[in-house]
Amino acid sequence: MKKLGLGNKLKSLRLQRNMTQIDLAKKAQVAQSVISDVENGKRKHGVSVIYLQRIAQALGVSVEELLKDDDNATHAS
Repeated sequence: MKKLGLGNKLKSLRLQRNMTQIDLAKKAQVAQSVISDVENGKRKHGVSVIYLQRIAQALGVSVEELLKDDDNATHAS
């Protein structure tokens, strides 16, 4: 099974919820550039815990779910 990095995982979760980057940014109360930078791997110094919490909450998942590898994610078949 393929591992998704944070950016790919974030984009996948966002698209599953039919959200644009702007939708997610507004709901998470972060700049749209934060969402874009994370999805495109441009955040050289990582993402703050506060941003991760806001983004995860806006997506309806835990921070742990947002950060975990997808090796065992095939349980939803």
